[in-house]
Amino acid sequence: MSWTAVARKDFRDAVRVKWFWALTALFVVFAGGAAYLYGEVELFSGGGPATATGLISFLSGASGTLVPIIALLVGYKAIVGERDSGSLKLLLSLPHTRGEVVLGKLVGRTGVVSLAILVGYLMAVVLGLALFDEFAVSDFLLFTLLTIALGLAYISIAIGLSSAVSSASRAGALAIGFWLVFEFLWGIVGLLLAWTANGFSLQGLFQGGPPDWYLFFLRLSPTNAYSAVVGTLLPDPQGIGGGGPGAGPGAGGGAAQAGADPFFLQDWFGLVILAAWVLVPVGLGYLRFRDIDL
Repeated sequence: MSWTAVARKDFRDAVRVKWFWALTALFVVFAGGAAYLYGEVELFSGGGPATATGLISFLSGASGTLVPIIALLVGYKAIVGERDSGSLKLLLSLPHTRGEVVLGKLVGRTGVVSLAILVGYLMAVVLGLALFDEFAVSDFLLFTLLTIALGLAYISIAIGLSSAVSSASRAGALAIGFWLVFEFLWGIVGLLLAWTANGFSLQGLFQGGPPDWYLFFLRLSPTNAYSAVVGTLLPDPQGIGGGGPGAGPGAGGGAAQAGADPFFLQDWFGLVILAAWVLVPVGLGYLRFRDIDL
């Protein structure tokens, strides 16, 4: 037996329950509704031609908020929930290592979120082809893959928390706290650090532009990294890379100025940040899970 067996079972179990179909329906309504409103209601399209890039700009901000919530909800009980119920001991009595269990849960839960995103965004593609003046499927496919990557990063965070703690309630509380900090408070934290570095004074703060360390700090949020990559990899990125609700100034994309920035502020570097969010949380969670006494 291996991690693939754990992943297959986890995925099959998930798609049999009602919450998976509710999740899929949510993405269908979200993406399909956005495509319809953008294509048919002038208020949402700004009066210009409806295109795939415009829909991406319209969807990206909400996707950057919705996908993390869904991924954390899907993943936070993956391991600790089975630990609470006692089924984890049964799972580990089979020829699985703890590392295979963690990896299998990561892949299985990522598959659940990815399938829901794909079905929802497929509805957006169908409506886009039917209603828009032009619709570049390749651009929207790239956006879909980036959104799945954001989901994978947050699944990794959820699995890491689920592996490291002893109760589902604690994992849930930590997941909520993480989401609040990185989605709403991260920009405030950055401003507080900048204020401290400026001698606890607002006078002259960001005079001449924000410092590189501050901009990089803001990009460390998974959603801000995602927004930056969406802005640079797709054509016409204006308005896409604005960052999350608590991003602060300079968090999102800036493709027009990319050549003047250090490499860690280039928008493509958001992929490196997302990759770190995929690898580090689940890795730390595994190290904790490997050594705990069940």
